[in-house]
Amino acid sequence: MKQPKLQISQSLKKRLIAALKEDVGFGDVTSQWSIPKTSKSKAQIIAKENGVLSGSVLIPLIFKSLDSKLKVKVLKKDASLVKKGQVILKIEGPSRSILTAERLALNLLGKLSGIATTTQSYVKQIASKQCQLLATRKTTPLWRDVEKYAVECGGGFSHRFGLYDQYLIKDNHKTILCELDGDKEFEIYQKMMKERNKRIPLQIEVDSIKELPWAFSYKPNMILLDNFKINELKRAVVISRQLAKEIKIKEPLLEASGGITLKNIKQISKTGVDRISVGAITHSAPNFDFSLEIL
Repeated sequence: MKQPKLQISQSLKKRLIAALKEDVGFGDVTSQWSIPKTSKSKAQIIAKENGVLSGSVLIPLIFKSLDSKLKVKVLKKDASLVKKGQVILKIEGPSRSILTAERLALNLLGKLSGIATTTQSYVKQIASKQCQLLATRKTTPLWRDVEKYAVECGGGFSHRFGLYDQYLIKDNHKTILCELDGDKEFEIYQKMMKERNKRIPLQIEVDSIKELPWAFSYKPNMILLDNFKINELKRAVVISRQLAKEIKIKEPLLEASGGITLKNIKQISKTGVDRISVGAITHSAPNFDFSLEIL
């Protein structure tokens, strides 16, 4: 698997600093009260379970943003498999600063490694090498970049990142269009097809086999098969190939979505779909357990 890369943007740095300010406020009163200012310590972050690591790239930024005197050594790279009891990072420097930055570091490491580990558990169940697992936009506001990075650490891929990088006609778009009278709807369709930016991929969501011909009329790059049963997905794959030949367009990628679980994803991946999107890998991933221990 290609090593995922996280862009350390100014926006991300500002968010990390804001997160520290949220936690620290006007000061870590406990550490300032109980620990001498001159005290120095060595510490390590340890995995408390087996899984996939994600977020270690952020830990040096967190500690050094708080105190430039801190030294952080990353022992395991993101996307690595880690085992219970394994040391992930080592930190050395002012004791107060280590304790102050501890919780934010563990929170992000646990959140992102939980996403990466959950993602990998889904990826392992996919039977076809051509079928990709995708993350959706169901992410924590303002932290989408790092959560989608965690998905990549687990072997998954990103769906559209935001509303700006892909057209996606969903149920509510269709409902509004269908409220128009026939002539007006056709007029708007013609206008949409004319004004569409061809450099931006187009995906159409369908809820039934019957909607496939309508979706193909837009000549989409992708079709989202929402809440289809296993037998319906198989039929959709066959019908899509036929429709693509009939209207002489490149066969759009087919994506299964809705009701995807670890129990049924293997069957779904065998239907011939190209992609499977699962919101749960970001919005419902269990936290991965880490601890920081002073040596």
